[in-house]
Amino acid sequence: MKNADQILSSIAEALAAGRLVLMTDGTVTRKVIQAEITDSALPYHQERTFDVCLEGGRWVQLPISWPWDDLTGYGLTRLDDALYLAPDWWIAL
Repeated sequence: MKNADQILSSIAEALAAGRLVLMTDGTVTRKVIQAEITDSALPYHQERTFDVCLEGGRWVQLPISWPWDDLTGYGLTRLDDALYLAPDWWIAL
C-alpha cells in the first residue's frame, strides 16, 4: 500500500486495536507509537509529509508525492500479525 491517507487509516486502526505496527529502514526496526500527516497548508511546509513517532519519542518524516498522495520510497505491508512501514525495496523482497 502506497497511498498516505490509506496508510494512516490502517496504522490508526491497528494501533487502536492494540496490534503491532513497526517501521524499518531495512536495517533497524522500531515500534510505531503514532502517525499523522502534516498538511501543506501549515506555514513553512510546501508539501504534505507523513510523520511517524517511534518508541523512545523519535519522529521520522517521510515525503508524500504530489499529486498522487503516495509515500515516496516507502509503503505499508502486513507480515505475520504486524504492519510494517518499510522501504519499497524491502517490501519487494
